[in-house]
Amino acid sequence: MKVAAGDDLWCLSIQRSIQQGPFSPSEIQSLADFSRQLGSAVALARMLSFARAEGAMGAFSASGTPAVMLDRNAAVILVNEPAERLFGRDLWVTGRHLACADKNATDALRRAFHVLLRNPTPPAMVNPVPLPRLGGRPLLAYPTRLPRIATNVFASCQIVVCFVDPDIYPQPSEVALRTCFGLTPAEARLARRVSSGAELKAVADKLGVTYETARNQLKAVFAKTETHRQPELVALLARIASTAQTE
Repeated sequence: MKVAAGDDLWCLSIQRSIQQGPFSPSEIQSLADFSRQLGSAVALARMLSFARAEGAMGAFSASGTPAVMLDRNAAVILVNEPAERLFGRDLWVTGRHLACADKNATDALRRAFHVLLRNPTPPAMVNPVPLPRLGGRPLLAYPTRLPRIATNVFASCQIVVCFVDPDIYPQPSEVALRTCFGLTPAEARLARRVSSGAELKAVADKLGVTYETARNQLKAVFAKTETHRQPELVALLARIASTAQTE
């Protein structure tokens, strides 16, 4: 019995013993009818799984997490906007497969996909794969199986790869800072930029205020957040930002 599933063709083998004899014409017709019914069921299963995958991708996008979804052949089928911004000279899609500037890293990435897709008892996730870049620190790729989707054998989406750029510091929203600590709009803007590790003078220039004004605002931020130094403030705001991204 043949069952079409998108570009895939699944085959169901039903065997009878010699004693049972061959299938009768009516049985063959019944199996043909059943094959068509299975095709409709498979199409529905694929649509439901894809809708669920799109919903998951929307959650990644909302949190600003770069993510790519792959099928059972490790081919790229969904890419969100944050991931698209990473593509360029260091990371790209070729022949529907992920590749990077470093061949060894590309091979390591494909081995990780093989473990998740071909292992009889695959792990939920594998160790992150560093992807060297021509400029900046390596990107970190985190390949993970989709537990609620990968159990559907007909699902097109089987793996999600999330990327972490260590050169990008997560920043909490100004609304979160004003709500959590009672900062004024000006203090929240300054605190948000300070959370990236930028020097206070550079932040003041960016905001169009004097260094003395920025210094006074930073003192107010320290008092309201119960911190005393800029590194301590940066660490606190980074925790808030990373928590917001995982919710």
